[in-house]
Amino acid sequence: MKDSKFTVAGVALVALILGILYTLYFAQGQSRPEIDVETYVRSKLTQEDVVPGLVPAAIYFKRPDMAEEQFCCVGTLCPDSKGNPHIITAEHIFRTDIRSDQIMSVRALRGNMEPPVVYIGRIVATGKELGSGEERDIVIAALDLRPTAIKPYSTFLSDEMAQSFWVDVVIGGKKIPRLRSLLSGEYVETVGYTRRGEEKTGAIFVVINCSARPGESGTGYVDDFGGLWVLHSGAGSKEIENQACEESRRVTGKDITGISTVSGPLFGQYK
Repeated sequence: MKDSKFTVAGVALVALILGILYTLYFAQGQSRPEIDVETYVRSKLTQEDVVPGLVPAAIYFKRPDMAEEQFCCVGTLCPDSKGNPHIITAEHIFRTDIRSDQIMSVRALRGNMEPPVVYIGRIVATGKELGSGEERDIVIAALDLRPTAIKPYSTFLSDEMAQSFWVDVVIGGKKIPRLRSLLSGEYVETVGYTRRGEEKTGAIFVVINCSARPGESGTGYVDDFGGLWVLHSGAGSKEIENQACEESRRVTGKDITGISTVSGPLFGQYK
């Protein structure tokens, strides 16, 4: 009987161990839940001062029907010529299909800001004004200490990619082979252009070799000539991204692992 009891206990123990191992193995084989975009954005943050005076920031929104604010996107804190604080981000966060005023709060992602929370107070320059009549998914906004309701006005959407051109990116006669993220400090290759919609008057975006999630819009990038670029969007779907990567690899011969678009540049010396 003692031997029999020992055997039963041993089998039970082995079964328990096998069950635990199976559970661990099964869990590892499953796709883990995707972390929320704010956590993802913050996980990419470097504490390095990538460009003095340009600080990445998190932007949050709150509409009249919301009890609490939610994470919206990323922006770049940048003082104007008089030292007044402004933020540069994607214009499409004010797109007209939102159909509601919204209060936008801003918090620096790196370093200390006093006060720690400020608000977008007014639009200083729209994408068309910044592009000398051309469409750009960029906006410059002034900051305020008081919450201010901002009306939606932009016709941009957040995931527009049409025909793409896999060529060298050139601004003012200068090749722009790479951009550097103000958020992560990482360099990404430029791989060409894509146009908004089919019409020849549509906005033109630069395509970069990286993937982007919804909510990363507005992330700032800088080129080697001092130009500031703003993340417009990712490819919109993994299928579209894979097709674009394959086509770009075939044409350019580069190791393209992801596709996103940026709008710009602002500032910069290209002559």
